[in-house]
Amino acid sequence: MELTVLPRRDLWRVLGRSFFLPALWTVQRGQNLGFLFSLWPVFRRLYPRRDDRARALQAHAGFFSTHPYTAGVLLGVVSGLEEERVVSALHPPIPDQTVTDRTSMAGPLAALGESFFWATCLPLVLAFCLFWAFLLPQQMVWVPVFFVLVFNGLHVGVRAIGLGLGYRLKLNVVSFLTGLRIHRGLMVMSVVGVGLCLLASSLWGWFNFLLTLVFFLLMRWGLPPLVLALVWVVTYSLWWVIL
Repeated sequence: MELTVLPRRDLWRVLGRSFFLPALWTVQRGQNLGFLFSLWPVFRRLYPRRDDRARALQAHAGFFSTHPYTAGVLLGVVSGLEEERVVSALHPPIPDQTVTDRTSMAGPLAALGESFFWATCLPLVLAFCLFWAFLLPQQMVWVPVFFVLVFNGLHVGVRAIGLGLGYRLKLNVVSFLTGLRIHRGLMVMSVVGVGLCLLASSLWGWFNFLLTLVFFLLMRWGLPPLVLALVWVVTYSLWWVIL
């Protein structure tokens, strides 16, 4: 039977604190302060002595940067590995190896978060909202509510599930995520999003059709939302001036 010393409520506390991960940025060490803040309930539980807790925190105080929505996986992995260090008296994991594993996983998870959320899920949800607004303009008041609930529910769910998977599977979470073939799903979602955008914009003529296509492609390539909004406003302003 696997020994555990972390109660479930501590993992819930880690999840709650993870929402503040991007709030503490530094140029030298990225998100390391937010990462340590998120893991504080785990270190406080595993290391009752202040000196031991300080050494454990210092080991993880190096540079850290990943996507905030997929950081839950790393928080879970580190929580599980640190727990193993405490309960495994014969062959405890090496602290430096835990930090190395965390660092090696941070980059791929950041790329996955960028492609899944910013480049695919966000445009897809916006495309559905656009289609809804065009198709049922009398219900347009519910479109922002739908967007807030769906997109935020999606990333909160990914945070929670990722934390649980990372804690349970530890380093095996990499092979688990690889087996999901997420990139195939992203391609399907992208095609659906483009289809919804083009179908909705075609109801307002060829100019809106082309503008929506360009807007979606720019968002798919990672252009910041503020820049996209400015492009949209400037393009429409020039169009009305020309007319």
